[in-house]
Amino acid sequence: MIEIVCAFINAFLLTFLVIPAIIKASRTRGLLEEAVDHRIHTVPIPTFGGLGIFIGAFFSILLWTPYHYS
Repeated sequence: MIEIVCAFINAFLLTFLVIPAIIKASRTRGLLEEAVDHRIHTVPIPTFGGLGIFIGAFFSILLWTPYHYS
């Protein structure tokens, strides 16, 4: 049970730390999605936010999944 809690905390913290760096890099390089009339957003938004979520989940699974070698 403690492994699940640690994996969740690890994924959350990694995602929490990576997302601002991805947003900054996206804005610096101009990787933004322009706001159009039928969208909720009114200003351009970074397009790689899902990458931060993927990185957090991937490394958390990689770190906390037990490996059994036979």
